[in-house]
Amino acid sequence: MSNQITGEKKRRINLIDFLLIILIIVVIAAAIVTMVKANPENSASGNKIITYTVSVDFISADIAAQIKEGDTIYDNATAQNLGTVQAVEIVPIELFDAENNAVPSDKVNVKITVKSSVYEDESAYTIGNYRLQIGADMAFHSVSYMLSGTCLSVNS
Repeated sequence: MSNQITGEKKRRINLIDFLLIILIIVVIAAAIVTMVKANPENSASGNKIITYTVSVDFISADIAAQIKEGDTIYDNATAQNLGTVQAVEIVPIELFDAENNAVPSDKVNVKITVKSSVYEDESAYTIGNYRLQIGADMAFHSVSYMLSGTCLSVNS
């Protein structure tokens, strides 16, 4: 039987249908790529477990109070998982006026100890593509704060 007898029309994909299908595929692919890049478990496992200490100086005591053991921190530029906070040491800052009298301050210095799985070679530790070294500036974040500091020490 022909299509005309049964009342069915022959359906062909036109240009608009084709473009819609391509657009849907591109949107789905972009969503998948975004989810993979933003995955908080984006961690490169390494061949060695280390701890390192980061010093963050002169920050608000309110922000320092948000840093908790168990927080996972990530590099700001690459979202690379840099490890898990193991210890937080908050040191109040003492400020003095012109007469050398103590002045109250809401600023503190913080030392954050982080545990991470790294790759070790003869000259450095790396976490994924992130090079970890003493004296290096680090910009990092968790789900509740964004900070920058200096790597003070690396302990294997």
